[in-house]
Amino acid sequence: MVDLSDATQLLVFGSTRVPKPESRHLLLLAEGVVHVDFDDPDHVFLATVTRVARVHLPTGDPVVAVLDGVGVRLTDVELANHVTVVLAGSGPDAEEQARAYTEAFSAWGAVARHEAPPSAPGERLSALHCGVTDDVGTVYALSSGAFGGSEDPWQGRWQFLPLPPPDARRLRVTVGDGPAVDVPLPDRS
Repeated sequence: MVDLSDATQLLVFGSTRVPKPESRHLLLLAEGVVHVDFDDPDHVFLATVTRVARVHLPTGDPVVAVLDGVGVRLTDVELANHVTVVLAGSGPDAEEQARAYTEAFSAWGAVARHEAPPSAPGERLSALHCGVTDDVGTVYALSSGAFGGSEDPWQGRWQFLPLPPPDARRLRVTVGDGPAVDVPLPDRS
């Protein structure tokens, strides 16, 4: 039997965590609505896909921390299915570290190696505590994060749940011991 959690893992992530059923039948019922059958004698699944707008909130791009001599800026706060906080290293030291990482990563990728790739400077952002609150007392929980990488070596992304409630008017983002940043929310009532 495939339960809801297993079906979600299989559909969304192609999970290897759960045994793959012998067959899977998908049928598009309507735009954004898919019938999913894993040949379970008792259940089928209905998957609904909804397009959600990504809303970028004004942050002012302030420096919220200094990490190893690099100014860390709050570059974006996004609302979609969750609240995403984006930080990035800035300044000459960050640029030099990103350049050195890009060169090291290219060199690593040019030869077959069995060793780990070089660490991106942005991976150090994971050591910073990032938190989100709002003006109505919502409790936000960290759901995931991603740091560094070849696209933007000095970037870190934290994702929080839930979305702000409609009566919230501002988010407050804190990073380590740095200054809190109030980010206005659009009217969503």
